[in-house]
Order: sequence, then structure tokens, then C-alpha cells
Amino acid sequence: MPSAPSHIAWAALAALGIILNAGYFLWLFQRMFFGNIDNPKNEGLRDLKPREWAYMTPLMILALWIGIYPKPFFEMTNSIVDAIIGKSDMVPFLKRH
Repeated sequence: MPSAPSHIAWAALAALGIILNAGYFLWLFQRMFFGNIDNPKNEGLRDLKPREWAYMTPLMILALWIGIYPKPFFEMTNSIVDAIIGKSDMVPFLKRH
């Protein structure tokens, strides 16, 4: 017997949504990055200018750092998450596991 109520119909609908979303994302990615250039004005555009590199590089490093070592970021949010969970009606369910 599951520990939380299960709804097969909702789970199936969620799985279908995830599958359709992945398919749409791949189709969109293919059109954006590997599609033909329709507007002749866009043929000479460079990928990133130096100013764009300057603000994107720290963001990419931060995203990579959060992906590799997320512990400091989780520690910053622990007290807030605990307060939210304390006000939730899911506390008995969470304490059992």
C-alpha cells in the first residue's frame, strides 16, 4: 500500500505532458539552432559580443557551480524551507519518512 494517495489518471496525464514537452523542446531546439536563416539581415550576426560574454560568463560559472556543488545554496534556504514545511498540512507525511 502506498504511503500517499495515488491517482493513476493524473500520473498518466503528467507522464504524457512530460513526453510531449520533451518532443516539443527538441523540435524547437532543432529549428532555432540548426534551421535555415530566413531573414538576410541575420546572416552576418555574430554569436556573442564582448559585453554579452562579460555578463554571461559569471552566470554560466554560477550555474555550473550550483550543478556540481549545490550544498551552500541548499544551506541558505534550509531555514525558509523548514518554516514553509512547518506551516504545511503535509508535516505528518514528511515526518514518517
